[in-house]
Amino acid sequence: RKMLRTVLAVALAVCLVLSVSATPPQTPWNPEAEPKKPAAPKPAAAAPPKPGDCVPGKKVYTFSGKIEKFTAPKGCIVTIKAWGAGGGNGGQFAPGGGGGGFAKANIVGIGQTLNVLVGEGPVGHIENDNAWPGQGPFFGGGGHQGNFCGHNGGGGGRSEVTLAVGGRVLLVAGGGGGGGCCKEALGGVGGGGDGGGCEPQASLGGRGANQMSGHKRNEGASGGDTGAGGGGGYYGGFAGNGHCQYGGGGGGGSSYFHHPQAHHP
Repeated sequence: RKMLRTVLAVALAVCLVLSVSATPPQTPWNPEAEPKKPAAPKPAAAAPPKPGDCVPGKKVYTFSGKIEKFTAPKGCIVTIKAWGAGGGNGGQFAPGGGGGGFAKANIVGIGQTLNVLVGEGPVGHIENDNAWPGQGPFFGGGGHQGNFCGHNGGGGGRSEVTLAVGGRVLLVAGGGGGGGCCKEALGGVGGGGDGGGCEPQASLGGRGANQMSGHKRNEGASGGDTGAGGGGGYYGGFAGNGHCQYGGGGGGGSSYFHHPQAHHP
């Protein structure tokens, strides 16, 4: 079978991959396998894809800070794989921000146009730079890094695919939370991981989001004065808190995929 493989590669190890293949054939109807009963009308066979709809190919998207477009070929199965952006590095004693989340889903192409958003990798700790303010927010909803104490890491942006008409969210890969100040203050991983806090104040890490709640839809919380930013996601993660030497890591944003029988806010 012919296959179209479209790859959306993103800077900073953030990427979103769409693979397209022909729909599988229906199982042939076998009257001998059924109990003897009055004949029922044979279901109509699905129309085969038009020639050229599922042609091999490749397309690469890099981070642009804007929404890109992709048309799902009619009669084909589209497999979407997405990675969110990781959080920015933390302070001088912190190893780093949380890794971006991963999400995967299948849709049936009917010629619909998809909006593709690729999350932005945020800036991290800036040595000996206490100039106000820090940087952010970041494309894809990554939260603003802290304003003081070297600017702890910002939150990573979400990567997302939605329907161009109606805006239905099909899939989201959450961004990682930014790293805080101390070695324990890791950013929460994308998909909803909690950020780490500094001993003995572990409660200062930002809480990760889930598919029902978080800081707010799409956007991670700002790191305020001294914390790290939350990751963007279906819901964004919460920011880290605390004084300079205790600035906590940001929480990761939540990932998501649309199931036709599921109900989400």
